[in-house]
Amino acid sequence: MGMAAAVGLVAARIGRDRGRLTVALAALGQRSMTFYLFQSVVWVALFYPFTLGLRDHMGSAATFAVAVGVWTVSILLAEWMRRAGHRGPAEVLLRRLSYREGRSNSRNRAGVTS
Repeated sequence: MGMAAAVGLVAARIGRDRGRLTVALAALGQRSMTFYLFQSVVWVALFYPFTLGLRDHMGSAATFAVAVGVWTVSILLAEWMRRAGHRGPAEVLLRRLSYREGRSNSRNRAGVTS
């Protein structure tokens, strides 16, 4: 509850006066599924034993630095995608799969066969 209230207060404070960081964070939020998957893949590639296995070779500070770096790269990529007018690939795929299923069901209910 406290975190939700804090986010609400910050959002109310920002209002319509958005800076570059706020716009970039909003772009990241609009592509949240894509960047969740991106960060998960990077984390697996770096730290799991069947990949690079860096978890045994890095301390907490280094791991935190990697996390901040991956998050920063995510923000930069999301901002680049926003400027280029691209949606997140995971969001596009989900939308395509969701609406394809909905269209075929509505056609079948109307008596139209495909």
